[in-house]
Amino acid sequence: MLGVYLLVMSVCLSGCIFSSESQQAREVTNTFWQAVLNGDMETAKDLTTWESAQYLQFLSSKSLAAKRFETGEIKIDGTTAEVATLLYGGEKGGYGNSGAYHPDP
Repeated sequence: MLGVYLLVMSVCLSGCIFSSESQQAREVTNTFWQAVLNGDMETAKDLTTWESAQYLQFLSSKSLAAKRFETGEIKIDGTTAEVATLLYGGEKGGYGNSGAYHPDP
């Protein structure tokens, strides 16, 4: 196994209704994923919508060994935001030599 997990996920986050919606959505997302990586599912649950909370069981399992995350595109709809997120696993939370894909020139 390459030791690298790459998971693209969207998580619906609640509480994003202030003037800088995009910035706040990213901050809430960062807090959410940091809580997940730290195993603090209560904090993570407080930051998600009811519909998304059901996925926390999967995220808290030991089979998902994410080490770090990177956020991407943000979609805001009223008081809910969806933020695309990449989760990285492996020894150092990155691709490493064994996980990187280098196509032939």
